[in-house]
Amino acid sequence: MKDQQSVNTTELHAYLDKQLDENQRKQIEADLNYDEQARENLQAYQNLNHALHKLYDPVLEEHIPKRLLSIPSHRASYPAMAASVFFFVFGALLGWQAQLNLVDIHKFIPSKTDLNLVQPAAFAHSVYAVEVAHPVEVSADQHQHLNKWLSKRLKTTLTAPDLTQSGYRLMGGRLLPSTEARMAAQYMYENNSGNRVTLYVRHGDWNRDSQAISYSEEKGYSTFYWTDDDMGYALTSELDKNLHQNLAEEVYKQIRINTVKI
Repeated sequence: MKDQQSVNTTELHAYLDKQLDENQRKQIEADLNYDEQARENLQAYQNLNHALHKLYDPVLEEHIPKRLLSIPSHRASYPAMAASVFFFVFGALLGWQAQLNLVDIHKFIPSKTDLNLVQPAAFAHSVYAVEVAHPVEVSADQHQHLNKWLSKRLKTTLTAPDLTQSGYRLMGGRLLPSTEARMAAQYMYENNSGNRVTLYVRHGDWNRDSQAISYSEEKGYSTFYWTDDDMGYALTSELDKNLHQNLAEEVYKQIRINTVKI
């Protein structure tokens, strides 16, 4: 019997397909209590199954055209054989992909955090970080006004993190439209080499609260992000991952101290 070990991909599929006996099923359910990543993967597999059924079940329920029913059985067997080969190859490819990277289902079904935090943050960075004349709406010399304005619009006390010790000065920020009929705040920073990073902040209905910092690459940009209750934060740049992570950890620390809901 396993002692709170990770649940592997094979076990998750067997559990989902109801191929386990009662004792094995109970053991997997007990292990899932201690394995957050496995729980996320299981939910992703369930979502994928649901999506596939929704897409293809109507085809399976279609009536066979009469013209096909009249074809002699030895000829009718060829389409059936072709379909069987197709689904066998398709299933094999899915299994092969699963063994390579544990089936990162999130690539097929983006989470709410991907759609409403990471992707908008990367897009906003790509639009404004390259601007020369108008990279920000309110400049850093009005940082008190900037913080007060963005705090009022997002109904959360916001303070632009101070990254001067890390070599980055605040350029300013702006208010942005976002998904789900919400708004977002963007702070922009720059170092002496002209490298820019942007901090994207917004409220959201996330899949779950995750105060741990996660990493994503979106449209050529890298983003470190996390959520805290209904607040989401994403730091986007084109920096080396290690340098970027150091900045993200500094931002995370300062935000945990300074952010208060109003």
